[in-house]
Amino acid sequence: HVDSESQALIFRANPNQPVLEAMRMLPEGNHSLEIESKNQLHLNIRTIPELAYTYYPSSSHLKPQGPYDWKYLERYVLPQANTLVTTGGAPPEELESWHKEGRQWLANAGLPGLGASAPQADAVCRTWLETPVLFDPPVSGIIVDEFMDASPRHYQAWKDAWKCLVDHPNWGSKVFYAFSGDIYHLGDPESREFCRALLARGDRFAVEKYFPEEPSLEIAQNWLVSGLQTTLLDWKNLFPGFEKHLVYCLGDLTAPPESLNTNPG
Repeated sequence: HVDSESQALIFRANPNQPVLEAMRMLPEGNHSLEIESKNQLHLNIRTIPELAYTYYPSSSHLKPQGPYDWKYLERYVLPQANTLVTTGGAPPEELESWHKEGRQWLANAGLPGLGASAPQADAVCRTWLETPVLFDPPVSGIIVDEFMDASPRHYQAWKDAWKCLVDHPNWGSKVFYAFSGDIYHLGDPESREFCRALLARGDRFAVEKYFPEEPSLEIAQNWLVSGLQTTLLDWKNLFPGFEKHLVYCLGDLTAPPESLNTNPG
């Protein structure tokens, strides 16, 4: 039991190792663990980051691969993850069982106005408030896809819409995640203020880093350094403490139609 909670930890078998694991989202600070067992135990306690899977439910673009259903996730994904992103459609019993494990759900929403003229903030807010399952108790927040290059008017509207959302009486302690590119390079006051507002509230950025196949391991490793380390330093120079609000969204996108599987060798 964590912190004298009545609900005992729920353990999940790791298919690659003969161990049982439990994961819990806990606030920073001191916590206690009470253990009851008839057998001798070897216990490891680790601090780990958010490990997210996007999206559930979904299916491969290649139909013979079948659906990425709960049975598939049980085997390949759930033991290694603590965050699942859903666009809606997950059965209530799956939402609840994952939540009882101490792991979290995020609802996914699109970004109105991206690739078009600047939207009205109230319209964007209404769209986000209508996101499926957003206000279900097992859901910890929303992740919006995706903040990229856009005008200052766009970022002013999106910041106002974000403020409308997090001020909603049903929002509570939920967290806003912004899927994004390296928008710090835009340089205008509006996009910078958008970033600062999210960080000040404790919200987060899921920064996208997609890696194409490279002709050698050395080139690939250099790509990782420039794509992850150097970029993070740039973010931190503008927004100190940014790393505490960061989820790196990694991808190699090896299946059509979006593919970085570009080296036939």
